[in-house]
Formats: sequence, C-alpha cells, structure tokens
Amino acid sequence: MSLELELESDSDELSLDLSDDESSETGNAGETDAGPKEELSLDETDAALSHRPQMEEMENSLGDFFLEEEIDHPRLKAIVEELETEGEQQRINSTLAVLAKDASNSERDLRDALLYQLCTLRENMGIEIAALQIHTIGIYRSIKKAIHRRSKYQSNIDELRDIKCKYLMSFLEPDSFEFANPVHMEGIVQIPGLVQYIHEESKRIRSFSKSGHWEDEELGNFLPREKEIAIFDLPEEEREAARKELVSDYVRSRFYRALFLEYFDIDTFDPRDGEHYSTILDWLLAIEDTPHLFPFMQGQHEDQKHFRLAHLLNKIVQISELYQRIEKAKNDDSDEATQEAVRTSQSSRLAIKALADNRYPAMKVSRAFIGSTLLCPFMSFVKWVQERVKNDDFTLPPEPKRS
Repeated sequence: MSLELELESDSDELSLDLSDDESSETGNAGETDAGPKEELSLDETDAALSHRPQMEEMENSLGDFFLEEEIDHPRLKAIVEELETEGEQQRINSTLAVLAKDASNSERDLRDALLYQLCTLRENMGIEIAALQIHTIGIYRSIKKAIHRRSKYQSNIDELRDIKCKYLMSFLEPDSFEFANPVHMEGIVQIPGLVQYIHEESKRIRSFSKSGHWEDEELGNFLPREKEIAIFDLPEEEREAARKELVSDYVRSRFYRALFLEYFDIDTFDPRDGEHYSTILDWLLAIEDTPHLFPFMQGQHEDQKHFRLAHLLNKIVQISELYQRIEKAKNDDSDEATQEAVRTSQSSRLAIKALADNRYPAMKVSRAFIGSTLLCPFMSFVKWVQERVKNDDFTLPPEPKRS
C-alpha cells in the first residue's frame, strides 16, 4: 500500500501556523445539525408561562452544593438516591432529549430552555414544585457528569446554565460525532472555562516544540542509500546542512508512519484500548504521562518524547483544519470554481491541490477550534484515520512554517 504522508513542497501554502497568538474566541461560527424535531417539544403557552416566576425562584435556589460528588448531607443523599432510580432516570433522559434535540432549543442556553420545560411539566402534568426541583438537580448533575466523563473538567452550575443547548449532544451522545466533519465539530460543547483549560494544556504541550529537533536514538544519523546518494550531487559546503535536514525529515516521516499506519492499523489496534481515552486530549495527556506504553514513543530520551508529543498535537490540529476546509469548500456556493474542483477530485490529495491552486483560505484556528478538535472523541479520530488509510486516501499536511 502506497500512502502519501507528506505534501509536495509546492503545496506549502497550505501549511498552518499554530503560533501562540491564536484568537481567544470561545464561540463557534457555524450551526449544528439539530436533526429531526422530537415529538415532545416545549409548549410555550401563556398558561405554562404563568409558572415562570415560581420556576425561576426554585432554579435560582440551586447552587454547586447540589452537584457535589461527595455527599454528607442526609437530605441531599436521599435526593441523589431518588435520582438514581430507574423511573427518575427515564424522566431525566426524556427531558435531556428535548433540551438537546428539539430544534427550537438550538440557540437557547440550558437554563432558559429548562425553565420552559419545567413550566410545561407544571402546567400539563401538575407536578409539584418540590418534585420539579429534584428533577432539575438531576438534569444539572447528569450534564456535569457527562462533561467530566468526556473532558475531566469540573464545571460549576453557572457554566452549565449558560451552555447552548446545541452543544449538549457532544457530551450526551459523543459517539455520533465524526472527526473533521465541520457540522459535527461545530457542535462540540464550548464552555469558556473548559476552552481556557484546553488552551492552557495545549499551549503547555506545544511549548515542547520550541527547542530540540527530530532525532532518533536508534537511527542516529542513518539515511537510506538513495538519500545519501542525492547529497553527493550538492556542492561540498552544502552537504552537511542538507544531510542534517534529510535526517530530520526521515525521522519525522518514520514517526508519523509508526503512528498513523502501524499503531492505528485496523487489523492490530484493539478498540478496547481506545475506550480508555474519552477524547483526543485525554489520549495525548496519557502519552505524556506514560510514553513508554506507546510504541511510537519508545526508545527515545525524555526531551525527544516531549518534542514529538508537541508536534503530534500540532499535526492533529492541522489535519482537522485541512479536512474541514475540504468539506467547507464542497459546500461553499460563493466560490464555485473551488467547489467544483474539490467535488470532482478523486482523492483527498487532489482536493488539497485544488484548495492550493484556487488559494482557498484556511479556516480560523481559534481557541474554540482547537478545543473542539481536542475534545473530539478519540475513537472517532481513530476510525476516521483507519477508514482513510483503508481507502488509500490519507494525506498529511506539511509541517507549518514558522517565522
């Protein structure tokens, strides 16, 4: 199988600069595919809305105390036990489905949409306010647990209240999200505190790339014969620098091959191993903590492991941007020439060439973009790579240029 792992040098304009001055925006520009509207929707009749003041007063009385995992208070313990019953779990899941999937909620924040739902339950079913309060606690606790399970981030109740409903599905049903699909990636939840946490973690990891270079303890200065021969065609004073660059390129190429073609190989990668990592970021942090467990990191000294990890993070963000750009171009009616060229391309490599030839602009790599990429489910990323490798259609973008 012959796979293109690097672009030709004439496509370098496609490389992505991942400097530390990226935008600090925490929102996404696009819309989420909310899917078909649920039969159960919010009934915003005047009668239901008459309960709004009571619902707001009840909801305002809740604080982070009600979301804590370690519970000593007897009353709260009893509430949590009630929330864990099968009947209450079904009611919570039903409400969550309305909040996350009803198209009318897409741009609403969670608190506003939840209050409408509580008003409807009060009006149509006559549920007591005390019972609705327990139900509300269950909704917030469920979402907080889902966010922590996916990102290890401990959100507070005010952050939960402000989440746009269109982002809920990325935590409630993460397996439905496909890597590098712009519609899906735009639906990955954005919480300012979470975006900041990911920004700090990614910036810390990326800082490892500022010193050092590609090297390999086992290979040393080895080069394949055909590359050695090419050096002798150069003037003698240029050979040393050229050889150093070729060795670096060779080591880098071997690293990405060991990762994307060997580690992720569909015949040898065990999905059960992948289930240990909820997101791409979770996987990267595991590599940092236990690099000796990952074949593509073994045998290298500590600084080189950190250096490789930084470049791996950058490369994943590059891949995300490049393939999302391809999908964006396919649906961009404002640029018919690029749209047609990309749509008729028989491979990703030809689509990438069409982007370069038409100078189609790169997507904005903001903190929110990096956040959505690193919060993408790890197994979605693995399956995306495996599918493209299987179809002989996996091309890596070139190394980003640095000034």
